[in-house]
Amino acid sequence: MGRSRLEVYVDVLKGLARGSSKLTHIMYETGVNYTVVKQRLEFLLKQNLVEETIVKKRNIYHITERGIAALEALSTLENTLQVSCSSSGVAEQTIYQCL
Repeated sequence: MGRSRLEVYVDVLKGLARGSSKLTHIMYETGVNYTVVKQRLEFLLKQNLVEETIVKKRNIYHITERGIAALEALSTLENTLQVSCSSSGVAEQTIYQCL
């Protein structure tokens, strides 16, 4: 089963939380194709969760303070929902599969 859109957004944010990156690096890290990563980055940029700078004619993406806050909120939600997910009787589901 493929990852949900939300999972890809979270993967992109988590990757950028580890350090700034080019689109192609994000693509390889998330295992998602160029078009999808570009679409997800455009959405994250519009939401002010990610910012873009140009360094030597290359677009570099960075997570913003708002993006970090969003990741922290998602982490709290994941931890809160983990109990109900684990009680579903299905082993090793991600929280996104339980929702």
